[in-house]
Amino acid sequence: MESAVVIFEKTEGVGLITLNRPERLNAMNRELLAGLNEKLQQAAADDAVKVLMLTGAGKGFCAGGDVKGHPSFETDNPMIREKYIKEAQQAVLQIHKMPKPAIAAVNGVAAGAGLDLALACDMRICSVNAVFTVSFAKAGLMNDMGGSYFLPRIIGLGRAMEMIYTGDIIDAQEAYRIGLVNIVHSKADMMSNAMDFAKKLAKGPGHAYKLSKWSD
Repeated sequence: MESAVVIFEKTEGVGLITLNRPERLNAMNRELLAGLNEKLQQAAADDAVKVLMLTGAGKGFCAGGDVKGHPSFETDNPMIREKYIKEAQQAVLQIHKMPKPAIAAVNGVAAGAGLDLALACDMRICSVNAVFTVSFAKAGLMNDMGGSYFLPRIIGLGRAMEMIYTGDIIDAQEAYRIGLVNIVHSKADMMSNAMDFAKKLAKGPGHAYKLSKWSD
């Protein structure tokens, strides 16, 4: 059954997963996480999907964990908190271990755990209006969804720790300058250009891609 908050579409070898809570900038609640994990499993197992692309509906990519309805903020029970965190981490691990190229098409804000979803992908393509922030420290939290692993490998330890410690917001051009994103497109053209790039990869040697990811 298709989840209303996570949409999975296939076209010309590209499996497009769209986070679909635009009214909350696609912030993650339990329903979205469950749907995302389900769709990631489908994409990994589907031989017709040669490339995975992840994006968000509306004005945001993903604003992180939704503080409204977020178990970590609504209970002191450590078992419930641990279960939610593991569900969130499972999504990141599935993206990272996806046996095919994974591309984040960042159409707006990517904050906290939402940024970590993008970091878990092999490449990040963004629109000129995209913004990025680690944001965990501002909430008195540690980065618990893989960012402390991925971010230093992408932009270097010093810049990563600066983003982690300060929680500062960086824009698309700065993200490109420091190597956080691969390319920046106009707002109007980002999704079509990202899809064209994904379709190009989908025509390539999938087994070689898989082996290249294993060598990481």
